[in-house]
Amino acid sequence: MIWPERYCRGRWCNIRAYVILIVAIWLFVFLDTWIRPKQPERQQFGNIKTQRVTPTNKEMTCMNGTGELSSSQLVITRTHTQQCDIVATMVQRYGYKHQLSFAIGQDTSVISHDEKFRRNMGSVVPRHQPKALQYTKKQYNVLASYVRFNKPEINAVVPNATYITVIVEPSYHLQYVFNLYSVDRSLHINKYRNPLEKFMETPQMYIDKRFKFWFQLHNGQLFDLGFDDSEYRLDRVKQKIVELERELDFVLIGEYLDESLVVLKKKLCLEWKDIMYLPIRNVIPENRRYTTETLRRQILDWNAADSLLYQHFNKTLWIEIGIYGPSFQSDLFHHKTSKQRLWDDCLVARSAVNDDIKLKPNAGDFCNFLYRSEKELWKVLGNKQ
Repeated sequence: MIWPERYCRGRWCNIRAYVILIVAIWLFVFLDTWIRPKQPERQQFGNIKTQRVTPTNKEMTCMNGTGELSSSQLVITRTHTQQCDIVATMVQRYGYKHQLSFAIGQDTSVISHDEKFRRNMGSVVPRHQPKALQYTKKQYNVLASYVRFNKPEINAVVPNATYITVIVEPSYHLQYVFNLYSVDRSLHINKYRNPLEKFMETPQMYIDKRFKFWFQLHNGQLFDLGFDDSEYRLDRVKQKIVELERELDFVLIGEYLDESLVVLKKKLCLEWKDIMYLPIRNVIPENRRYTTETLRRQILDWNAADSLLYQHFNKTLWIEIGIYGPSFQSDLFHHKTSKQRLWDDCLVARSAVNDDIKLKPNAGDFCNFLYRSEKELWKVLGNKQ
């Protein structure tokens, strides 16, 4: 009996008490669900959940302990490569997901292509702030815009950060920027069957014309990483590479992007989803590629400083893979199969004739999140600053 006998007697009295109790529970659930004020919606990319990350959050803890490097303070030093753009958008998505603040310029993706970073750069002011407000009065979690590497100045704005970058084989880099910036048109050599071959006949003569982005056509990756000596003396180049090894926490290799990302995941204690990406389009037309091994050797000799840079950090990647341990191959297999499964779920099948990357009509939120262009990501991140 749930009702005191002195107040109620008999079987029907107990039944009535049970009914009242059930109604009371139902009313409580109803009121809690429908009358409680709704929390403001934070997601701007479908149902992608966001969560603030700090060095003490459980999100920073892997099964074997905390990550080797900080993932709450990140700087990606941008080189002019497709693979670096891919990793930069990963950093942007990670920062959005974990509500990190970004140091951005008025053009968001670009602070400067040819100037080293300075904490008082006039253009390095979020768009919604008056220009008179000095950028140096605030510190941020992430820097992922284009600007030449200058660690002491960057550290004043993004303190105690993990520094990463991506480099590629120099002959590929030259072909990529040659096409990206339509160098053949700038130099009026687009009438030739292979403008790249024509450029490599007398590269210094063309460089001296100082056309737009000329600095990317001669050891452009080392230039992005802050090297200033235009003579590219061997001793100075080697000294700079030693400095970069000390200043950068990890260098990814574009030709081994998946291998690099698996190592980076472990170092930063990331989730597998954090290192997912969609396919890279082939953006180098046939007439802007090296066609012979002789021409490739010419390009490597012309970019001798970048070649030394690439050889050095390519070796360090494989040293890192050795340090990773015996699970590396199985982790790499897991990453590649997961990535392929994601592509199959997200994308319309590509053909040799049509290389376009298109989402399936029924693609999910995560597919749409990955498909967002860098420009779209910057628009969202810029509005959050």
